[in-house]
Amino acid sequence: YHNQMKKERFITFMITCLVGFNIYAQDKFISANPIHPGEVIINGHVNKYKGLDKTGSITFVDAVTRIDNHELISIDSTGNFKTSFDLVCPTMFSYIQIGRIFFFLYLVPGETYTITINENGTHVFSGENSALNNQIFDLNEAIRARFKKDMDKLNLYYQNDQSDYQSFEKFCDDLSKKKLAFVDEYCKKKEINQKAYDLVKLDITYEPAWNLIGFRMVSSNTILKKRKGLPANFYQHLYDRFQINNPKAIACKSYMNYISNIR
Repeated sequence: YHNQMKKERFITFMITCLVGFNIYAQDKFISANPIHPGEVIINGHVNKYKGLDKTGSITFVDAVTRIDNHELISIDSTGNFKTSFDLVCPTMFSYIQIGRIFFFLYLVPGETYTITINENGTHVFSGENSALNNQIFDLNEAIRARFKKDMDKLNLYYQNDQSDYQSFEKFCDDLSKKKLAFVDEYCKKKEINQKAYDLVKLDITYEPAWNLIGFRMVSSNTILKKRKGLPANFYQHLYDRFQINNPKAIACKSYMNYISNIR
């Protein structure tokens, strides 16, 4: 009897080890090979729907072609909507817009999302994968509110054709460090999924790359023109600092904006 019990425990132990190894191997494979196309399904409901906006849209960037894709959302008389589309890999570079309502969301191929949009424009995800999206959104909103003045200052650099590149680079690096420190403090006070934490921090890490590569243009009165006086090694300096081929970052908005602006 005791031998039988030991045998059963050993078999159970081995199965547990194999399952654990399989999950670990899958995670490593997905991390190294993020391109795994699949269908995304979004089910939504607008609370107290009054019929003002009968359609909306979801926009997402294809990580392979770097092309914006737009899917129409039709809202029925009860405020319900449903849409589905193919996605090549996970992305934070996707957003829903219905009238004045606008918000980003994190999508993964093969998953289904359920969203409720409230009368005041706020939204909440529900269901199996809801915590990750809700936490990413809340954390990004907290960052946006905390650093609004810094972002306004960032935009002034873009508009000024006399802005010094070295000063701007330092500003971007300092801002990134402050945001990363803020995330760490935020996560000490609020429970947050490790995946949400990692995605947001990686996105912030690539923000200077996106900001700096955009600095090559001066933005004035909605007109873009090439900035003069950039360092001779402008592009090479960025490529040396910020990895271009980074599968782990392919879901991040800042990374996608960075590599999409490489000329």
